Amino acid sequence: ANSAQQILDSMMEKDAARKAGINQYAVTQTTMGHQTTIIYERTSGEDGPQTFRMVPYSESAGAPGMTPEQLEAYAQALEQTGDAVSSEIEKGMSAQGLPAGLLSGLGSPDEPWASPDPRTMTGAMARFMRGAADAGRAPDTSEDEAEAALQDMQLVASNAELIGTEKIDGRPAFHLRADDLNMVQKEDGQEFRMDAMSIWIDQKEYVLLKFRMEGVASMDGQSRPMYIERLSTDYRDVPDTTMLESYRQVMTMGGVLSPKEQRELDEAKQQMAEFEQQLASMPADQRQMMESMMGPQMEMMRKMVSSGGIATETIVNEIRVLQ
Repeated sequence: ANSAQQILDSMMEKDAARKAGINQYAVTQTTMGHQTTIIYERTSGEDGPQTFRMVPYSESAGAPGMTPEQLEAYAQALEQTGDAVSSEIEKGMSAQGLPAGLLSGLGSPDEPWASPDPRTMTGAMARFMRGAADAGRAPDTSEDEAEAALQDMQLVASNAELIGTEKIDGRPAFHLRADDLNMVQKEDGQEFRMDAMSIWIDQKEYVLLKFRMEGVASMDGQSRPMYIERLSTDYRDVPDTTMLESYRQVMTMGGVLSPKEQRELDEAKQQMAEFEQQLASMPADQRQMMESMMGPQMEMMRKMVSSGGIATETIVNEIRVLQ
């Protein structure tokens, strides 16, 4: 019989064996129609725990040699591009008799990934670039963050219990759960306290198929239950390596909405229904153009207004070893 600790130890040992001799690898992936490349770099020696840090954007292949000043300039260009594209879309919508301000009314600036407005999306990307510029000026803390993540996993492991087995995406899996964790993360005036985590691990390959974190989010003196869940599927052998990695992940966030958020969701449902109606009345060529430009964002909005949660799908295009 396996204990939860033995199962987690086996998962980490097998992952370490598959990545033995690898010091740096790159993952090219597509989320919401946008492709990015993330580089992971080993942070421990062969005798230490298996940890990889995410290389900061300013150091990665996505922005080779870009200085903080160049990143700032790129951020400004993104904002200008978003303004120009949104203006053209709004002109086309106006020509079709759609109400002014409909495009910018869909979604929220606080959730740019769920907005079909290019101005909102490029504005979020610009903020990311400025964050990268700030990170380029500040000391690199990604190794500390990797170490903190490892410590969090060790805390979960020490509290986890094997509560049963079940199938995830058709694969038999161990179901582990850890309660009473009280792990707190604070950022930008918000606080998330994780109270419990469930983990599903493949019984044959010992890879992570699914995890679900449950806790309480607090902001501006108000708290509400919420959860974060990730499903990892389509595991494949990485070419020319012994690595076994997931090529599709779906991340879902949700919880109990506050009264203000419920009102905003109701308004978003009404706006989305109006937009779908008006989109259907467009000539086929213009409707196809709108759907090709905003398809991923519109699908995100449909899921958000129907479920009250946010689900994003990430498809891995390529994984390659760099060192």
